[in-house]
Amino acid sequence: MSYPIFKKNGNKTERFTVRIFFPGISKITMTKNKEGYYVITFTTKGKSIIKEYPDGKLIHVKTQLIPLETENWKTLHYFEKLNQICLSRK
Repeated sequence: MSYPIFKKNGNKTERFTVRIFFPGISKITMTKNKEGYYVITFTTKGKSIIKEYPDGKLIHVKTQLIPLETENWKTLHYFEKLNQICLSRK
């Protein structure tokens, strides 16, 4: 799975693409953060989550959060099912 991120830092916008390789994901959970938003958290023990910057720089991260507007269990179950499909084909 891949999606772009645009993050405002002062007067600059940081841009990068997050790539999540499902066979390496060890845990997918949904929680409520401090600000009151729900987030889906992907966790890996390896190098299955990558931030790719426009200049080609790659950064491996252990967790990635995807914010949701409301509590959405269908989304969590969709990602869990997708992860199971990827693991069964491994």
